Amino acid sequence: MFSPEHLLKLPFQNDNNTLNKGFFDELLHIIGLQETRDGSKKLITRTKVGKRDPGSLVENAISQLQSLDRLSSVKGLADYGTNEEEQLFNVALELSLTWINRVLFLKLLEAQLLKYARGNRKFSFLNFETVRTYGELNVLFFQVLAEPEVSRSQHAKEKFPNVPYLNSSLFEITDLEKKVRQQAQVPGLRLQHSLWVG
Repeated sequence: MFSPEHLLKLPFQNDNNTLNKGFFDELLHIIGLQETRDGSKKLITRTKVGKRDPGSLVENAISQLQSLDRLSSVKGLADYGTNEEEQLFNVALELSLTWINRVLFLKLLEAQLLKYARGNRKFSFLNFETVRTYGELNVLFFQVLAEPEVSRSQHAKEKFPNVPYLNSSLFEITDLEKKVRQQAQVPGLRLQHSLWVG
């Protein structure tokens, strides 16, 4: 109770639930967010104008929502903000967080598959050589992980032969995704290589 960790609110050295600061900062960068201070509070906000990376998930989603006029298909826009800029950001953020949750889960799954397969690289599926575009990531989420092996297309079976079916709501299309989803995928939209590092 009187240890420095408790009295000074220092992090515990062996706390497995603590995120590595470098990983946390990189994750914010990939999403398109930054950590700021408001007095003693830490806030997570959209990266400031002039420092925004168009390849970040949020900025990329905003660009797609605007160029394809997908925001107009979202019912209850008032729940996402009082003006179009807030609505675009909040819809893009929700979509980005859904996708980053899936990717982080899959990195953990891939690590376990590699461990059980004693490092056999045939079980590595979430890398830049296998998944180069958002369209391919879309196939992995919704045509592989959300589908039993017998229901998968021939292309999905060949591209991801060692990826198991996960009966999980994480890989079901969310209501928001259904509202903003376009019928034909935009080909050739490249993922940032840094997303797959580590």
